[in-house]
Amino acid sequence: MAVAAFDRGRIARLVLLLALAALLVAMRGHTLGEPIQRDLLIYAFIGEGLLEGGTLYDDWIDLKPPGPYVLFGAAGALLGVGHVQMFVLGLAAALATMAGLQRLFAGSLEAPWAGVAAAALWVAIGSDLLLQANEPNTEAFINAFLVWALALMLGLPHDRVGWAGALGVGVLFAIATTFKHVAIVPAVLLCLAHLIVRRETLPRAFAQCAIAGTVVVATWLAMAGWFAVHRRFDVFWETLVLYPAEYGTVTGRTLGANLLAGLSHEHFFDPAMGAYAWALVALAAVTIAGLVAGRREWAYLAAFLAGTFVAVAAPGWFFPHYDQLWLPALAIGLGVGLVELRDRRVPWPGLAAGAAALVLAAGLGRSAPQYRLDARAWSETKYQTIFTSAEDLGRALGEILREDERIHVHGVLPNLYLAAGRRPMTHVANLWFTLPDYGRRLAPRATATALADLERAPPDVVVFDGFTASFEPKDLPLRAWLDRHYRVVAEVPGHAGFALAVRQDADPDLVARIEALPSRVPTSADAAPTR
Repeated sequence: MAVAAFDRGRIARLVLLLALAALLVAMRGHTLGEPIQRDLLIYAFIGEGLLEGGTLYDDWIDLKPPGPYVLFGAAGALLGVGHVQMFVLGLAAALATMAGLQRLFAGSLEAPWAGVAAAALWVAIGSDLLLQANEPNTEAFINAFLVWALALMLGLPHDRVGWAGALGVGVLFAIATTFKHVAIVPAVLLCLAHLIVRRETLPRAFAQCAIAGTVVVATWLAMAGWFAVHRRFDVFWETLVLYPAEYGTVTGRTLGANLLAGLSHEHFFDPAMGAYAWALVALAAVTIAGLVAGRREWAYLAAFLAGTFVAVAAPGWFFPHYDQLWLPALAIGLGVGLVELRDRRVPWPGLAAGAAALVLAAGLGRSAPQYRLDARAWSETKYQTIFTSAEDLGRALGEILREDERIHVHGVLPNLYLAAGRRPMTHVANLWFTLPDYGRRLAPRATATALADLERAPPDVVVFDGFTASFEPKDLPLRAWLDRHYRVVAEVPGHAGFALAVRQDADPDLVARIEALPSRVPTSADAAPTR
């Protein structure tokens, strides 16, 4: 009888998890055709360039560690650069996070139904529109790696070191940091929590954390050594050590001021977060109460929350997609709460199921209405028309230009290239690095690289993005070079407006085609329906 009940319970959980996975696939598939956000295509184009023999940080200049470019490059090699690539990457990260949440509770916590509830909440909120969480940005992968690292950490043995598990935790932490530096903060805090929770076996717990930490350090030393062997350590140091220290101050605040700003009503309770912010406040209060009551295992959740806060606030930019780092914490909080109910002998499963249903209903209450919008409307809700208008213009350019006619986008709208069937004309895929206030120490090198690329193969058409132009200083060398060699012949409405330029000695036929182009680009009123 017990075996049969166990089998029925296991089968029921498996069926539910498969249903959740299918729902997640359908939810992500709903936005498959969404115009691709700039960061994602920058990773994809750089990854593609590396596969073609380019070098990272001196040929292809960007500010992230190697993780995104390697992953997007591999996916691009298999799937091509574009919407399918983004769909598969985003879905893989979301499914991995869901599986990690289930594993977290089904393992040493021996609460598989709490894991199902946590996974269900993740499916309900993990693709949130306002947090841009349906996109495979770096945060999506960091979530997956950290959730699995925590699941492995909780499963580390008490009576021995458990080398395999400790190495696994270290590998997951290390990979997370290769996507974004700030992932090191929750990793360190989770290790500190591990020492607190396992203080009766402190030597073994310390050894486990030391092994994990050694893997992280060895990973970064290996990356630095690779660049040094190839005589490019100075580029590695400047891009991944010195510039990130400056990046958090571009907004005019220090690191401490960024953290304080993260607690402000303006940023923590911003409209994108909405009710999530209040849920996090409640979760933090319950976590503190649990620690005060002697539930030291809640130190893991406290570390996860604190580490996530630093990861979100430290850069100082407070972009909505940063806030998706909070979503696994909410799912873990639900699971931990259900385990607490079980341990306190609260009637189970009735009350626990009711509590889980209430939280899931709240999550679905926010996310379900978002699916009344089509993929284009998702983009415009998040970014206004910045990417939809760029895609419209790119598609129109692709229709009128000959195959050998090249486009350069003076801005950060790489989806225009994709829509036009083109690739960037310069290795500086993010031209904001040529702006002194943003590029800082990287600006001279980024400018020299962009100028060399454009002089070597001058584009036939230059698209000036009005949004980027509004930030340019008057003496920007790259813009001065373009103004000397190109003349604007047409303007197209858009998020901030586009100006289309051709060479001073351009063929009259090309000039005529570009001058006629605005009539071919749909205005916001002519664009495809968004609702």
